[in-house]
Amino acid sequence: QAFLNYPKYNFVYDKLWVCQSQKVNCGTLDSINKNDEINYPIFIKPRWGHMTSSSKNCFKVTCYEKLKKYKKLKNMMWSEYIDGTEMMTDYVLVNGNIVYSITYYYSENQTGYIEKWKYISSDNKSLPSLSKWINKYLSGYSGIVNLQCRNDTIIEVSIRMARGG
Repeated sequence: QAFLNYPKYNFVYDKLWVCQSQKVNCGTLDSINKNDEINYPIFIKPRWGHMTSSSKNCFKVTCYEKLKKYKKLKNMMWSEYIDGTEMMTDYVLVNGNIVYSITYYYSENQTGYIEKWKYISSDNKSLPSLSKWINKYLSGYSGIVNLQCRNDTIIEVSIRMARGG
């Protein structure tokens, strides 16, 4: 629904663009060839965040031979593999200014790529790099934005609260 209601900010659902905005090595899955110089492992996932959920078709791939079986999937992207525990922050913005945020820390134990629990507290702090990204790319936006990251690299953005947020 947020995708339809905020067409000016739909670009945030393009996970490839989100990676490119941070200078993360990435590209479309169908653009990878056997002889490309790509540092494996890589992470592949659906490109469009508003069309997917629950880590469906998300895989860590260690070499081109293992990548071949996924090449038939449509609208997929790849990025360098970012090791680390995931976290996310919900922000409330008014005219591009952050007026409130709450950060969710994820468990290190996961089932696949899904955390077993989230720790939610007003004492949790967001990363300054996330606020800088918001200031740069969401100036003028009023509403909710959710950023998911590993370490200080944003991996997904939505203009809605976290599920269960």
